[in-house]
Formats: sequence, structure tokens, C-alpha cells
Amino acid sequence: MQKAIYEANIRMFSRIDGLCGTYPWVPTCFRSPRRPLSGVQDWYNRKGLCAPDGTEKLAAGVLREFYALLAGRWKE
Repeated sequence: MQKAIYEANIRMFSRIDGLCGTYPWVPTCFRSPRRPLSGVQDWYNRKGLCAPDGTEKLAAGVLREFYALLAGRWKE
């Protein structure tokens, strides 16, 4: 699901003239007292691109590819 959201956002970004940058809302999942749902959130905000142990989620690869594409455009 998160990967699909990032893919949709990137498609939207490509239609915005003058867009000069983006940044993920939460780069890494973190503990949060507002996320008590047992077995799902377990006291974590899980919107990050990396799990609390540093493991990358699929969305991280999507964003990395997008940034690499942008970097290539700047070299031209």
C-alpha cells in the first residue's frame, strides 16, 4: 500500500511545473504513544520508509529511483 501511494505521488509530481523538491513525511518508523493498536501498530508510527531496525520498505526503493531520475536530469 505504501509503495502504491509513493508511486501515485510521483506521477502527480511529474505534472507540477516548477516543483523543485520533495521529502518523505516520515523517513523512519518511530515509537509513538498514540499508536497503541496491538498486533498492528504496537506503539509505533509505521509510515516511515525504513522499519525501526533500519530495514528498507518497498516505498524506499520507489523514492530512490525517483531521486536518481531527478539527479540525472540535473546533469544534462
